[in-house]
Amino acid sequence: KRVIRGFVNDRPIYLIPRGRRLAIGATSREDERDRPPLGAIYGLLRDAVRVALWAAERTGGLVDPTLLAELEKARSSRLTRAQRMVERLGEDVEITYEQVLSVAGADATIGRPHMADALVANGVVANRSEAFERYLYNGSPYHVGHYALDPVRAVELVRAGGGVPVMAHPFAESRGRIVDEDVVRAMADAGLVGIEAHHRDHDASQVERALAIARERDLVVTGSSDFHGAGKPNRLGENTTAPDQYERLLAGASGGTEVVRARH
Repeated sequence: KRVIRGFVNDRPIYLIPRGRRLAIGATSREDERDRPPLGAIYGLLRDAVRVALWAAERTGGLVDPTLLAELEKARSSRLTRAQRMVERLGEDVEITYEQVLSVAGADATIGRPHMADALVANGVVANRSEAFERYLYNGSPYHVGHYALDPVRAVELVRAGGGVPVMAHPFAESRGRIVDEDVVRAMADAGLVGIEAHHRDHDASQVERALAIARERDLVVTGSSDFHGAGKPNRLGENTTAPDQYERLLAGASGGTEVVRARH
């Protein structure tokens, strides 16, 4: 019934209980600009969520601490993994972890795309695609694995938190190892809501394979461009999700996050 204000690393946050919902907001004092970097706001909100765990206990468990703990474990694993990969790369090409951090921006979760951008900036490769083909592909001498939650358990945690889990391009063999169809079925048994069929890394047979499982288990069918900026060949809108399928995604949510629809 009131705004709860506090600070994380000398930066202000606020919590607003709204019935069964908990709104978390933040502002940034990273610099003097009126519009602080998105990364700074993201990092502050992430910290604010940690601070809000106590509030979850008092509002019926709005924030699932188990899910947050798993997300933080995965993020931490990616950070150490990135450092080790850059160390390996640095033995053969020009790249340092400081350069990767510089191109990634504040509070980013460092991943291979950022390493690729650093390689491009140093003139080692021409673009991200070449970076992945030569250095960053799964199984390369420089590749390091990272922690990943069991997919069935991930679905269970997301559903428990009111989320809508969707399996992304599960049969994209061009990207490396893929999951077995029985794993997707087990995820569906655990509450998987959708499966991404329409993706540039799915050929026609793989699209049909995903559609067949969607029909079998009554899953929402999604599509996306998987756009991550100008460094990849993907183009916005090259694959999309049909409006009726989008409505099914919204209907599957039970969390406290309000969906704001665009007005036409």
